[in-house]
Formats: sequence, C-alpha cells, structure tokens
Amino acid sequence: MGDKTFILPIQLGENNYFSMTKTEKEKIKENLKFIFSTDVGERVINSKIGSNFRKILFENQSSKIDKDIENEVNRIFKEYFPNLILEQLNFNILPNNALQTNVLSIVLEYSINNVEDSKDKLSLAIA
Repeated sequence: MGDKTFILPIQLGENNYFSMTKTEKEKIKENLKFIFSTDVGERVINSKIGSNFRKILFENQSSKIDKDIENEVNRIFKEYFPNLILEQLNFNILPNNALQTNVLSIVLEYSINNVEDSKDKLSLAIA
C-alpha cells in the first residue's frame, strides 16, 4: 500500500499539503482504519478491498453475529495484513436510537511480526 499514506480523515498538513504518515506504525494504523471503514464493493477501481462489517450489522441479529465479526477481523488480518499479529480483539454492538441503526465499536491490539516494541492499539466505530 505504498511507503506513505494519507491520515484519515483527510486534513491539511505542512505547507497546505495533505497530512501524511511519517512512520511504519502510523502507516499501518491508517491502512487498518481504511480497510475497516471501507465496504467491500465501495471502491470503483478495486471493488474487492474492504470489510463486510456494515453488511453484518444489517443482517438479523443472531447468536452467531459475534462469530461473524470475529471471522471478518481475522479475514482482514490474514488477507491484507499478514505481517501483523492480532493480540486482542474487543467489540460491542451499540444501538443508536437516533438513527435507528447499530454501531460496531471495535478495539484492536496488534503488533508487527518479528518487530520488538511494535504493539499498538486502534479503536474504531463503524455505523
């Protein structure tokens, strides 16, 4: 996914250019945010990239939804981030009554394979 990437949400950085990542850790975190918040089929040029979380949230709530979310996180790590180790995964489905939709709150702890002191944490909310 390149040496540098935009910091999401897109914002102005130095000299009125878009803010970009400066380290490998920042790049990985931004790429994780991008994949997790993009729906499969949303990108015109590469329609296979992304996640299925919104699709899972729109399905009827059942006892297997937790397993579906876990499987989707594992698929993303295996397919897009094979160099990362998923250390811990926590998530909650929160009802959002104002919008009558569900919000998936995800907290990931991960590290880069074979890199010391590379542990990082990412919190996301997907609606």
